[in-house]
Amino acid sequence: MATNTHTLHCCALGACVVLASCAAPQLSPVHSVAGEIASRTGVNPAWGGDASTAAPTSATIRADAATPLPTPLDEGQAVALALNASPEIARLLAESAALRAEALDDASPMNPTLNFTSGVPLTPGAIVPIFAMVMVQLDELWKQPIRSDIARDSYEAALLSLASEAVALATKARTLWHEIALLEAQADSAAVTRDLTEQLLAWQRERFAVGEADGEMVAKARMESAEAHHTDERTRQLLSESRLSLMGVLGRAEAPEDWRVGAEDPASARALHGEIASEAAALREMAQLRLDVRAANARMKAAQSRWILAQRSRVGKIEIGAGWERDMEDMSAAGVAALVELPIFNDGSHRIAKAAAEYEVAAIAAETTRQTALIELRTALAKARATQAMHGVGVDSTLAPASESVTRAQAALEAGEGARRDVASAERGFHQASMVVNDLERDRRRARLDLVRATGFLSAEVSP
Repeated sequence: MATNTHTLHCCALGACVVLASCAAPQLSPVHSVAGEIASRTGVNPAWGGDASTAAPTSATIRADAATPLPTPLDEGQAVALALNASPEIARLLAESAALRAEALDDASPMNPTLNFTSGVPLTPGAIVPIFAMVMVQLDELWKQPIRSDIARDSYEAALLSLASEAVALATKARTLWHEIALLEAQADSAAVTRDLTEQLLAWQRERFAVGEADGEMVAKARMESAEAHHTDERTRQLLSESRLSLMGVLGRAEAPEDWRVGAEDPASARALHGEIASEAAALREMAQLRLDVRAANARMKAAQSRWILAQRSRVGKIEIGAGWERDMEDMSAAGVAALVELPIFNDGSHRIAKAAAEYEVAAIAAETTRQTALIELRTALAKARATQAMHGVGVDSTLAPASESVTRAQAALEAGEGARRDVASAERGFHQASMVVNDLERDRRRARLDLVRATGFLSAEVSP
């Protein structure tokens, strides 16, 4: 009898081991999306290339908040900081870690149950009955693989969402960096324009004092000087706001603001200055590559698996087990047991209907995400083309004539046929035209980077 008992216990435990090994969850680590992010942003995230590299934590984020940014700050450095040190990425990584643990928990097999009963003898020499039984859930054999699929698809959706937001954050950092680069140039032009208008105002006052100019000319010069000062202050304000916005993205809220941008990143050159792709090519590639669309499809797959699980759960819980018993007469026995939930009052049809409806919701959400992405891309393409055309017209019709005016004024001065104030006036006009074209260039680059965000990648061969 002892041998049979040992055999039954081994069989029960063996069934548990088989179930656990067959349904052991297999999930990719968080850093498996690093390659996706690197190929779409041009920067390898430090937390993805090395599994031993810790993601930023609340403690490191707080400690880095006052760390000065390098000056000059290159575009590639800004994107790297956005991916490796920003609070937003740290939050996404922490949420992904939590979702991974949740997915692993959902994918793990059910634990066996042990039922053990005994007591304490109150009469000398009395025999205490003992009952022990191990039960395993048999229906896990056909339910657990589906739960593992659900966990895997849900975690894949979380990873793809992480990668999608990381790419969007990198694009936001690039956009702000280029905004700052152009505003720094505009601030320099605004300062020069302010100084030139002050010189022109001084000359007009001198001419008025000797009767060579009237009060109207002086008033006009004063208005131009006031406008130049306003433009100078407004440009500095915009520059400060953009710097602080980028510092917020990079987790440097307490850092000094006295830094300037450096070199552009060659990885973004084609996206910013290359030929804009045709709408058909961009739409075709976006349908395959945009990460939020893929994440929505993964969530739809998980909902479909939940629907299949509900169908397989129409038959309720089925448990089998083996145990050993010793009665009060010191007689022992081994046995088997089965526990079956009878679907008499609840046959699971409502759970199936709910799961089917949730799958339909997920399918509609996936299609909505796809169509939203298409509209975003088509809108970004139209805006990119329009701003490109406006910038070209601005260069040809504003900046080029202003540059020619400076050349003519300088030539006239050298020939003794012009005055220094004519050169200053022409130079002021050139810097004013430069600021107009600078605004158009900012709009153009912002639109091109919006197009990068809408397509979801930066520098692939088919990228805009």
